[in-house]
Amino acid sequence: MDRASCSSNALHAAFKDGAADATVLALIESQPELLIQADDSWERWLPLHHAARWGAAVAVVEAAVAACPEAAKVASRGGYEPLHLAAMGGQLGVCRALLAVYPEGAFKKDSHGRTPLVEAREGGHVEIEELILSLPGAREADSAEAALREREREELLGAEAAAAEGEAPEEEEEEEEEEAEEEEESTLSSARALAGRMLRAASSLWWREEEPEEEHALSKQALSGASWKRGVWWGRRGRVSDLSVGARGLLCRAGEPHPAPAD
Repeated sequence: MDRASCSSNALHAAFKDGAADATVLALIESQPELLIQADDSWERWLPLHHAARWGAAVAVVEAAVAACPEAAKVASRGGYEPLHLAAMGGQLGVCRALLAVYPEGAFKKDSHGRTPLVEAREGGHVEIEELILSLPGAREADSAEAALREREREELLGAEAAAAEGEAPEEEEEEEEEEAEEEEESTLSSARALAGRMLRAASSLWWREEEPEEEHALSKQALSGASWKRGVWWGRRGRVSDLSVGARGLLCRAGEPHPAPAD
């Protein structure tokens, strides 16, 4: 049903202010078109929403519904039909008048998935709850709705549990990878340190001045100065080469660039 937009009309004000029944009935009879007009609130309530929210005599509500039956089925922007508001506010007489012409409204859901039955039950309005459950098929529908909610709850819990179990192996795997990376880095650091010491030792050996051993004294005398120095140089080169090769091997295993051999 199309609702005319307007500021609050006389019927909105009459229901909201609790005007005399005779005054309200006269307005309904003389200006029934007021019943389809929404007020200027965000919810855009019809006069019947106000009657359900603030309460009205059963005869007045019956007259309003008789003049405009579709008004009972109109939801506000928040999804509230007049029966939602009547059940929420404990308006037993209004609920009786609305259910008489619109019994299926007892299980219509608002924007939050709540029905008039839920509103009455959670609001502690036992008479309205029993009134709704006395409708044909109402108890069966209520049981089916409860079973559906329980199944949805179990599915949600199951999904959360599965998600939690799935996260645990991933966290363990990440921890193992981190430990492996730390161990590898420690090994590489040790290899780099040892290679560095070996290269420093080779460099020290290369440049250190050595005195010939006594057993080579005659050889030193027999050789010219240049030839003797060349012999010592080749001896040193052999020992430096051994250290350099070892250092290069360690650095290569540690992922370092291959150092150039000493000349």
